[in-house]
Order: sequence, then structure tokens, then C-alpha cells
Amino acid sequence: MRNNLTFVQMSKRKTIIVVGVLFLIVGLFWIIPKPRPAAKGDVIFGGKLRFSSAESFSVLFPLSSNTLDYHRVQQLIYEPILVAADNSRGWNYNLANHITASANHKEITISLRQDVYFATDACFRFESRELTADDLAFTLSYACSNEIENQQEHLLIELIEGADRFFQNKENPLEKTVSGIKIIDPYTLKIALTGSYNHFLPLLSNNSLGVLSKTAASYYQNNFIDHPIGTGAFYLDSKSKGILLFKRNKDYWKKDRFGNQLPYLDEVEVCTGVSGANEHRLFSENKSDLLFDLPVNQLQSAFGTLQDAQKGKNPLHEVYIRPSSKIHYIYFNALKKPFDNPAVRKAFSLVIDPVQICMNDLNGEGSPMQGKFIPVRKGYKNELLLTLQKSKTAEGSRNEAKLLLSKAGFDKNHPFPIVNLAVNGDKNGVAAAWCRAIQKMLKDQLNIKVVLLYNEQTKNLSSQKDIDIWRGGWVGDYPGGESYLRLFYSAAQKPMFYKNQKVDNYYLSSIFADAQSPSHKLYQKLCEKEIIEDNALIPIYTEDFFVLNKLTVRGFELEESGIVDFSKIYLKPI
Repeated sequence: MRNNLTFVQMSKRKTIIVVGVLFLIVGLFWIIPKPRPAAKGDVIFGGKLRFSSAESFSVLFPLSSNTLDYHRVQQLIYEPILVAADNSRGWNYNLANHITASANHKEITISLRQDVYFATDACFRFESRELTADDLAFTLSYACSNEIENQQEHLLIELIEGADRFFQNKENPLEKTVSGIKIIDPYTLKIALTGSYNHFLPLLSNNSLGVLSKTAASYYQNNFIDHPIGTGAFYLDSKSKGILLFKRNKDYWKKDRFGNQLPYLDEVEVCTGVSGANEHRLFSENKSDLLFDLPVNQLQSAFGTLQDAQKGKNPLHEVYIRPSSKIHYIYFNALKKPFDNPAVRKAFSLVIDPVQICMNDLNGEGSPMQGKFIPVRKGYKNELLLTLQKSKTAEGSRNEAKLLLSKAGFDKNHPFPIVNLAVNGDKNGVAAAWCRAIQKMLKDQLNIKVVLLYNEQTKNLSSQKDIDIWRGGWVGDYPGGESYLRLFYSAAQKPMFYKNQKVDNYYLSSIFADAQSPSHKLYQKLCEKEIIEDNALIPIYTEDFFVLNKLTVRGFELEESGIVDFSKIYLKPI
């Protein structure tokens, strides 16, 4: 009897051990990451891509900033419902799979894809991660809110019914939705517009309108922006000491033409707050795979580095050149004396020579802009050929400028006041180089003293309204000329620096006209012409994007806006 009991006990123990081992095997099966199947085609899965950024990021939130550096990084996580495209309408579907407009174009119905999920996060423990119309309604309402993190409210508050009231009443987008936004079903949204705007749909391709998770916002509340969660190809895994590590979103919805699930890469590492010189050093020391926005004054050294690389001294790389839609310009605080006087602005325009700046200070790399400021880009071909009323000789331009200043009340007895110019950059950058050229032109030609204000000095000012002139750089954040004209539409400025009733009227007429009609192009042309002739700005040049990329980096493509689709990049040994 004792032996039988011992046998039974031993059998039970064996059974428990076997079951335990089975549970352990099953558990390990689910816990241990499963390798992806081999990639089809000539692409390769895996690896880490590294690049650096001059800008420091304290948060990653689509609506917080509108700089190119910022959008390059945050769009690893967040996606808009449409993407810019080189076609007649200027966009393609992305998170949306169908859009219809009412007969009067004042009501837009958006249907979302039903296979999109937010990246895994603790906030979805008892909630679905699927993208729904509720998330899109929350995102658009947040973009119309008075929340401190929303720095892009000018995009939508005039366009959607009830948005301006929503903003003025400081409504909470978690608790309320803009009245003009209605959820029809879990995947369908209807938007009532205040007018039949032809640029509303292209505007939805703006990276600032990357879709947010309402569930995440509700879960994290005041700490929402510290937990970036999107539908993009990557998610933020960690951040420390200026290094952001992004990992592959295994549930990402996009596939390539071979059926491979994107992204190809496992990780993307971004080193933030790195100065230009240090960015180049990291690349040369094989600590970075991409070097973005190579300044024109460093091109010669970059090609020198290429020659060294061929001798085995540095990583093998190539120079990627992409024509861009980026403009550089000077613009005035036209609401502040003496630049509220058009004659003064014109005098400055007469003696600032973009051709000389491009030849002498940009080493011939920039393309001078004269007579227009909207570059040719997707969805827009600028046909404006404005002949400026500018004397043919430097002496004639100087004399005309002096006469204008004299009529404005400035002469030997009443000298022109000292002018400050905000460079919006550091002392060693390209912007500083050509701003110094402008400083010299104004001193030599009109004996006007200009003080250059660099980044830190600008931050120390009590208000942006204290600045006389700014150095501006702009890439249209969605297709078409409207994204450039909007810079000078008074209601979209923050803070307001220029107001011209003709410009405002032409601008509004252009966005209400049928997008394919002759009147649409006419109003845009008239708007740009009035801005130029009123000397609201002095266009200086357009530039190409120069990027250094290692030869191991494949699938790299830069949009004319400067944005990169990191999901399609892969690493392949030479």
C-alpha cells in the first residue's frame, strides 16, 4: 500500500512538472519576441538608424512647434489623416480612406481606415487601441483649443464652425468637441466649415495635425504631452540626456509593394541639441548615419570629407541634394515705427541685394528671389513675374532710397534710429552670415546702424514686438501657395506684425474660389503682388536641401518640405 501511494505521488509530481514545463514553454513563446520573417524583395529588416538635431526637444507633441527639425522627429510617432502629394488636389489618403464634400463644399465627411492602431501603452489596458472618429474629433478640437501646449490654433479656428467660440471660451477638448465636428459612427466624422475653403483638405496633411489618442489624454490628464502615443511607424522607448530612442511599432498598418510590414528598421536614435559643428563631428566619427540641412558654407568641407572617406579615413557616404520649397527672407514689424511707413520699407528693399548675397555670402549656392516669394512646389506653379520698381544701378537705388527716407522725415538733422534685426540663429550659422551682409549694405548705402540679435539675445527681450526686423525661413507646411500667403494674412499672425486690407481681401478671395478656377490663381497672384509691392518682406533666396548619408543607408528620400518617411529606410552593408 505504501509503495502504491508512493507511485501515485510520484506520478502526480511528474504530471505537475510536465504541466509546469508546458506552461513555461507557452509563456516563453508569448514573452520572447518572435523574429520577423525574411524580407521580400531587396530590403533588409532590423538595425538602428542614428541622426542628430540642432533643436532640443522637451516634449514631442504635434501642435507644440512648427519647425522642420521638430516635425522630422515627432512624425516618427504621429500621422495626419492625409499626406502631401504631387497631384492636382495636392494630397493622398493616409489614415483616412475616403472623403466627400457637400455640394456647397461647406460640409466635409471623413471616413477612417479600420486597420489602424495606436502603439501599445499602459493607458490601453482596459481600452481598445484602434483609431476611431472619437480620436480625430478630439485632435481637431484640441487644435482649436486655448490649451497652452497648442501653438497652432491659427490653422483651424477660422475654418470650422464653432471653433473660434471654442477657443475664446477656453473649452477643454477632453470634455467638449467643437460644435462643427460631429461623430457619425466609430469611423466617420462630419465637419461643418464656415466657408467653402479650397485649402481645407490640403491643410489636413499638415504634420501639426498628427492624430492624438483621446484614451491616452484621458488616462494621463495633465501629463498627456509627456507620453507621446500615436499611430506612426515608431514609438518613443526612452529619453535621457538629449538622446531619444524610438522603437519599431510592431502593429504599424502600412506595408510596402512586396507586402513587407513597415517599418524596416528596429530602432531610430536621435541626439538632440547638437550644434552644427558637433553634428558634423558625430557623422565623421561614425556616430551618426545622416547629417541633415548641411549649410552651404560647409559644402566644401563635406566634399573634402567624401574624398577622405574614399581613402578610408571616414565613413563612406554621399551628398544627397533635393530642391526644396524653403524660402529665406527679411520681414518688418510693420506695426512699429518707423517700419509702419511703406516708404521706409521700400528704401530698405532698394539697397538690400539678394543677388550679391547669393554670390558673395552663400558662395553661389542659393537662388536669389526677386519679384515673387512663393516657390514652385507640389500643387503650385508660381507664374508671377513682377518687375520691381528698382533702379538699374547701385547708385540709383541708393539715391532713390535716400529720397524716400527724406520724405519719411529722416535726414542729417533727424538721423534714422538704430535698428535691431533678429537673426533667429547663432553667430556661426549661414543665417548670421547673410544677415551681416545686410547689416553692411544698410550701413554703407544709407548709414543706418543695424544691431544683430542672436538666439539668446532674442529670448531675453520682453516681447517680440520690440524687434524691428526678423530673418525668416519658411517651408510651406502643406501643398499650394496658400501656406505662404497665410504668413501675411493678419488674422493668422502670432503676434501680428503686418496688416494690409488688400492683402487680407485677396487672401480670403483666393481661399474661397474654386481650386481649379482661373479666379483662384488670379487672387493668389494679386495677393502676392500686393505683399511684394508693399514691401512687407524682402525675399532673399530659396535653397536646396543638402544631406550627408552613409552608403549603408538605403531607401532615403527627402520631400521638398524636408520631411522624411523613416518607415521606408533600411540599412544594407556595402
